Amino acid sequence: MYGLTASDWRKKEPLPGIPSVIKERLLSMFSVEKESSRAVPKRLKDKLVSYILVLALMIDEFSLDCSVIMRDLKFSMPRLTKHLRAVGCVITSSNVQRKRKLEDTSDTPSKTAVLKVPLPPEFLQLNS
Repeated sequence: MYGLTASDWRKKEPLPGIPSVIKERLLSMFSVEKESSRAVPKRLKDKLVSYILVLALMIDEFSLDCSVIMRDLKFSMPRLTKHLRAVGCVITSSNVQRKRKLEDTSDTPSKTAVLKVPLPPEFLQLNS
């Protein structure tokens, strides 16, 4: 949904191949209906980015490599860190070795977003 263009949103079927129940929920959460088409205002696009970041954090065990998500969303680092901080992440930077596309390694500064929230004591007991 994040990568759809304005012309994609004007189509009768902006999300083909997605079950109707899920599609209706996504469209109601992240777009508004205008006459015979849909639009995505900035506030809803930001909401969609927040949902994407939270899901990525949950998948990656609450620690996220900023360079990967930055490339996927085509964001600048300051814009991405602003969204990650709004979600509640702490951004750390370090020099680490990362493999690049051609299997060469180089020392590059890397930023990592970590979601640190206080968890209730019973959460730790349930997962033991």
